[in-house]
Parts: sequence; structure tokens; C-alpha cells
Amino acid sequence: MNDTCLMGRIKALEASARELQDSLLSRDTECIWSNLSKQEESLEALNRVQREAGDGLKEEVHNNPEIRHLLKRSLTVVQANRALTQRFLDVVGQTLSRLSGGEPPTYTGYGTAAVRRAPILVSQQG
Repeated sequence: MNDTCLMGRIKALEASARELQDSLLSRDTECIWSNLSKQEESLEALNRVQREAGDGLKEEVHNNPEIRHLLKRSLTVVQANRALTQRFLDVVGQTLSRLSGGEPPTYTGYGTAAVRRAPILVSQQG
């Protein structure tokens, strides 16, 4: 495998990780799921290259400090993105479960159920 192809895979991983970070900052759940999927696909493509190239890839990464630096940085960002995504989706899930559960509905004097009001705001924890 040549340096150009490996750099292309790493840059694709970086781009998908950056898109995931942007969607996390915007708190767009649909985009988070979509970009998480893209990031995992890019990571799987890189893993496939590693399996196919074997020891030749290790030597190539070891001999090229630019590739080594990019790969290390990209994998660190992927791990951070996974942790942030997991935490964000956990908070959303907890919030939604609290909204759907809880007290039974109260009825008004007119025989109708009062509309339950609950805050939708998800505060950032971190």
C-alpha cells in the first residue's frame, strides 16, 4: 500500500470525526447518529487496510512520522468522540425516560386529562 492511499483513509477518518464533533456541538441527534455511522465506517475501512497489509503497514507507519502523527491524533479523536456521543445519548435517553414515566395523569373537573408539562432542556454535564 502506498502512502497516498493510507493518507487518504486517515484523512477520511479525520473528516468523519470532525463532522461528528460538529453535530455533537449542534446537539442534532439525527446528525449524531448519521455521523457516528460514517466515523465507524471510516474506522472499519482503515482496519480492513491494516488486516490486508499486515506487517507492511506497520513498517510504513513506523517509517513515516507524518502518517504516524495523523493516525495517532485521529484515533485519539475517535475515542473522545465515542465517549462524548455515548454520554450525550445517555443524557437524552434519561431525559426522555423521565418525561414518559412518573406520575399518573391528573384529571380536571371536566373529565379530561391535564396536559403534563416538563422541561425539554437537556443540560450539558461534563
